[in-house]
Amino acid sequence: DKYAFSNTKNLPPAGALAPYWAFATSGGSNVSDTLEMQSEKVNEAYDNELKQIDLAYTASSFPTFPLNIEPDFVQFPPITQFWSLKIRDEIKFENNESLVYQVKSIIPPAGNSGKLKVVVTPPIENQTINLDFFSIRRFIKEKGTIILDTKKPYSFPVSASSSPGLILPEFPIIEIGTDPDLIIKDLEDKKLID
Repeated sequence: DKYAFSNTKNLPPAGALAPYWAFATSGGSNVSDTLEMQSEKVNEAYDNELKQIDLAYTASSFPTFPLNIEPDFVQFPPITQFWSLKIRDEIKFENNESLVYQVKSIIPPAGNSGKLKVVVTPPIENQTINLDFFSIRRFIKEKGTIILDTKKPYSFPVSASSSPGLILPEFPIIEIGTDPDLIIKDLEDKKLID
């Protein structure tokens, strides 16, 4: 539960420790759609041309994967963005897709007594979730990436290529109905693939 930052121009703060997020309060009650960053070091690094260092990834048990364990080839891409938030970024808690909240507004630490403050949507109804187990994701358009909103159909044994398939457009052209085996044979005959 420790984050470390690297930099390009500023001295990075020492490792940031939990607690991280906490609900903002009003009149003694939690505000369900507003979070404040509690970690002094994370607040210090915010919008300061610092980025989190890449963390080694280790597969662990998780009930939605085959044999209840994440495949060992799954990796996060390298972190290339400086630590900041943007409207529509998402905060996911407990590695659970049903606990994803979109950033609706941001008050940087300088504008909120040194603490980053974010308003999320929808409001966080379950206020017992672990606010220190989170990831932040930002969808960045990348030519070689397709995001599918479906469970990956793994086969056994699980490998990086264990779920091959074709992605078809919603409104296919007539030629797309061609038998894939004929297309592959044609490519092989033309020596474009082996």
